[in-house]
Amino acid sequence: MRFDRASLTHRVSEEEAVAVLLDGFGPGVATSERKPMKGYDHAIAFSREGDLIAWADFDGDLSNGWNHFESSGEPTPAFVTLARKVFPGHRAVRLDSCEDFMEVGCFDRLVGKALEIADRLHLKVQHWGDWHRGLDGRTLYLGAPSSAVRVRIYEKGPQLGLHLTDPAMAHWVRVEVVVRPKDDARYQAATVSPTGLWGFSRWTRILLAELMGVGVPRVTMVQHKVPDCDAAVSFMAKQYGSQILEYCARHALTREAFSSRLWQLIDLNERQKARARANREREVA
Repeated sequence: MRFDRASLTHRVSEEEAVAVLLDGFGPGVATSERKPMKGYDHAIAFSREGDLIAWADFDGDLSNGWNHFESSGEPTPAFVTLARKVFPGHRAVRLDSCEDFMEVGCFDRLVGKALEIADRLHLKVQHWGDWHRGLDGRTLYLGAPSSAVRVRIYEKGPQLGLHLTDPAMAHWVRVEVVVRPKDDARYQAATVSPTGLWGFSRWTRILLAELMGVGVPRVTMVQHKVPDCDAAVSFMAKQYGSQILEYCARHALTREAFSSRLWQLIDLNERQKARARANREREVA
């Protein structure tokens, strides 16, 4: 079992992040600019001999200082180990853990057992890929797309077209769990092992035990509900940010002056509400 994809966020400056990652990756790693993920200002790719190792997105408008770091494929296990060392307290946004199989008929065997479990536990099932002719690879998804935990079983060799040059690759099958934790559970996920990820859901524990004979303890996701007032302020910044900037430019207000003006309006509104309450109380009396 190994990590196959890792996406995390951490409050760290771009300068420090690039320095510690380059030092951790070791000699021969170069950086280059790349297109940033939506919501971020710019991004940097880390590559060795032209092969992408990881990438980072910086200065997001709504990131609140949490920059984004990601790796996929073979470099992921080393990236996760490094990130846990140099980015203590980071949050795991997404983690994928996989196990590969290479034997004749293993896809049908694994899918058959998985569908049996899905029916027993009433799991959402989705078929994707070439199930008619089976030439370009088939994928079975378990769990709803919106769920924090999902599993896919797919023909990795045919998906990559490797079976066209090596017939044995037609039997390369991968079973993978995808965990997208929410809120405080992201801190939990940032510390678990690849096998431990299967413990984030009751049904994935059952699936792992029956498909691979491996038992893992249950991990209870800690959900932290954002207070309504925090959500309201975040919505205000997102919804009215451009209008606030335009207002400040029109009236030549600094951020401090705008803050003072906003507090004046809040105080005025509170006084008006207090007078209205007092009037209602007098009318009742």
